[in-house]
This record gives sequence, structure tokens and C-alpha cells, in this order.
Amino acid sequence: MQLLNQTLRAQLRGEVRYWSKEECFAIQGKPRKMPYQSLKRRSKISVVSPFSSTSKDGRTFEWRRHMAFRPQFRLLDGQWCLEITPTYRFTRDGYELERFHEERLKGIKQLEGNRAVLSCVLFWADYLKAKPNLFDQEGPPIRFGDLLTFEAPVGISDKQWLSDDPEFGKEAAEQKDTLFLPDLDDSINS
Repeated sequence: MQLLNQTLRAQLRGEVRYWSKEECFAIQGKPRKMPYQSLKRRSKISVVSPFSSTSKDGRTFEWRRHMAFRPQFRLLDGQWCLEITPTYRFTRDGYELERFHEERLKGIKQLEGNRAVLSCVLFWADYLKAKPNLFDQEGPPIRFGDLLTFEAPVGISDKQWLSDDPEFGKEAAEQKDTLFLPDLDDSINS
């Protein structure tokens, strides 16, 4: 397990970095969009997004939201698989953790739904599968294939699930204008 984790860190070194404090890999650097394969076509998604707010006294505060994931290798049916748990990392300048990181992370997790999470998983799966090899000409030490899928006879609607939670409606209304929402592209609707 340690060998897999260390190899993944070395393999992703470059524009993706492992942040041990948050136990996640995150795209680092300047605001930008990157291409990925959505469910039906190639699209782009914001992997680093800039935000700012102005205080009552006129000071401007800027931060960035970085797409990230927490990795967990699992042995399923005799094959090692990587579990991708989407998350975000908020920074002041593209690298240094923003002082309100925890509050912003909590806010976005409360507001995003299935589509946002699906887009993040699809992006990371596509990114990992296409990641160029840095070590030799034959391919990377860890090769990723397609996402494992399965059919479920039932589903849960986010709207219906959250309608029974009186706190969600109140918190969502309070945070409506706080810029936590991810930049959803049209790919999740196609």
C-alpha cells in the first residue's frame, strides 16, 4: 500500500501535488480550465478558480479554489483500484492554504450535488488515465483504466434527500451569495 501511494505521488508530480496536511492531491498554480471526458463528450472544467470579496472597509481578499481528490487504494476482486474522493483545496496564491479553507470546504460540500461530484470524479479519472509517463518510454508504473461502474436498481434524488433537512434550506439560503458553488460546465448536462 505504501509503495502504491509513493508511486502515485511520484507519478503525479508536476502540476498536481500531494498536500499531506489535507491528505489530498490538488491541481496547483494559476486559474485555468482543463479538458476531460464527460459522460458523452470532451469538455472543459475549471480546475483552479479565482474568487475575491471586499470587506466593509474596502479591503479586497482574494483566494483560489483548486480541484483535489483524496486517494485510497483498494483491493477488489484481486485487482488494485484507486478510490477517488473529490474535494477542494482553497489557497491564497495557488500554493499557500487560505485561512478560511475549512469554512469554504464545508460550505461547498453542503451546496454541491451529484452532478458536481460526478464531474470531479470524471475529471480525475480522465486525468489519471491520460497522465503522461515521466519515468520510461513504456508507460507509467501505475496504469489507470476506465472507471468501474455498476447498475443500481434505485437512486436517490439530491433535491428529495435534502428536502427533509430543515438545516440545509436555511444554510443554503444564507450562503447563496458566498461563491462556494463550483463552476459547472455544460458537460454534465450532455
